[in-house]
Amino acid sequence: MLTETVGPDHIAKVVSRWTGTPVTRLVQNDKERLVGLGDKLHSRVVGQDQAVKVFAGAVVRSRVGLRRPQKPTDSTCRNTWKKTLSRLIGAPPGYTVIIMTSNLGAEHLISGLSGKCTMQVARDRVMQEVKKHFRPELLNSLDEVVVFDHLSHDYRSSTRLDYILAESYDPVYGARPIRRWLEKNVVSELAMMYIKEKIDENTTVYIDVGPKGSDLSYRVEKNGEIVNAETGVKSDILIQIPT
Repeated sequence: MLTETVGPDHIAKVVSRWTGTPVTRLVQNDKERLVGLGDKLHSRVVGQDQAVKVFAGAVVRSRVGLRRPQKPTDSTCRNTWKKTLSRLIGAPPGYTVIIMTSNLGAEHLISGLSGKCTMQVARDRVMQEVKKHFRPELLNSLDEVVVFDHLSHDYRSSTRLDYILAESYDPVYGARPIRRWLEKNVVSELAMMYIKEKIDENTTVYIDVGPKGSDLSYRVEKNGEIVNAETGVKSDILIQIPT
């Protein structure tokens, strides 16, 4: 019998025929990804436990169908330009997750980070600013309002990163100065190594603090694949910093 609606099961069956992978395995892989979504996000998003929990929960609810069907799902960051607003026109309800961000009340978080007040008091003050600035109609239409925490030294993953943090960390600006420092000092060095043909796409580069503790050292292995520095498992990340 023919149907005019194409669903996930139909797509899974087509992919199964193309790849030879059983449909049950395809569906199971999707379930495994959802179960481990929170842990996966925690490995990439540092110091935002509450935000990760809320976002992962929303995605899981949406994927299994336990959401309000009229709720859209989208990120307004993708609709900055006028020409991209067409993405929101004609889309069936329930196909998007809307994420909105603001720096409103950020000064209170800085006060909490500097010890002028507790972080809980700082978060409460941020929410007070939010309620004063935005109309109740808007806030009531949102599923969750999450206060992001400032990145602190407590979330560093290795004592060997102390050098990088000492050079780049700023409690006021969070992770962005660290990213700029890494791009300027690490990524630029890797780019130069690539130009000089010291590394390529099949190279593993291990980065550590130098013997004097005042610079970074690079160890290159041409092992044919990119691997995790700790586990030896193949990874999609070129730069690995051992702990």
